[in-house]
Amino acid sequence: PLCWTEKALRDEIFLQLCKQTTQNKSSTSLERGWELIIICLNFFPPSARFYSYLEGYIARHTDVDRLEQYAEHAFKKLERISQTGAKRGRNKPTKEEVDHAQR
Repeated sequence: PLCWTEKALRDEIFLQLCKQTTQNKSSTSLERGWELIIICLNFFPPSARFYSYLEGYIARHTDVDRLEQYAEHAFKKLERISQTGAKRGRNKPTKEEVDHAQR
């Protein structure tokens, strides 16, 4: 998948998810946006250029009541994926891998 090789595409995905989760009045949409951030961080990191923005965005949400759990989980995933790098492979992730990524 392109997200593993195209840094600009990875950053654009993260940027769109940040926009979706900024001042979103719909709890369902907000939670799903954070779940997608977490899932993406399980498979690919942001570029080095976008890392500090995403790290700051996540950190700002670690003390927001309903988002605290999501942000803390995303922060751990960000730290881990930045050390391990993007998952490799030619196939898209399986449903089981995506389900596992949410945990």
